[in-house]
Amino acid sequence: MKKIALVGFPNVGKSLLFYHLTGNYVTVSNYPGTTVEITHGVANLAGQTVEVIDTPGLYSLSPLSEEEAVTCRLLQEAAIHCIIQVVDPKIYRVCCP
Repeated sequence: MKKIALVGFPNVGKSLLFYHLTGNYVTVSNYPGTTVEITHGVANLAGQTVEVIDTPGLYSLSPLSEEEAVTCRLLQEAAIHCIIQVVDPKIYRVCCP
């Protein structure tokens, strides 16, 4: 089964996207660090069954916290077929008029 990893800054909606794809609820809140472990789920995308992985938020691939280290280890060690970077469009509206 192919694996898709959802990555991005903390608090951008990775867990919400994970819920919509898999139907599995992950505890969320309005502050970073809520997702501190990897969560796996299964989704049917374009008629193909895939494993979707919700990861803790990270700012860099040089981890400064345990949450970032968990995501970096997954990206380095797991056979990930697709990485989806989830972004908060409000951030880019401010930066790019």
